[in-house]
Amino acid sequence: MDLFEYCDFSALKALTWIGNNAFTECISLHVPLLPESLTDIQNNAFQGCPGVIITKLPNNLERIGTNAF
Repeated sequence: MDLFEYCDFSALKALTWIGNNAFTECISLHVPLLPESLTDIQNNAFQGCPGVIITKLPNNLERIGTNAF
């Protein structure tokens, strides 16, 4: 069962990273916007999420980990 379907992180101004396996296997996840403060998407953060839709990556993003998507 997915605990997350629609996650809008755009208002989280202090969010700088999304951790390893944070949303692994969230099948119906939709993330329209990530905050500009985000610099790191760690390994497997969205792995196994076939429906993940991120419409824009932040300009400040420095690292996308292995199998992040």
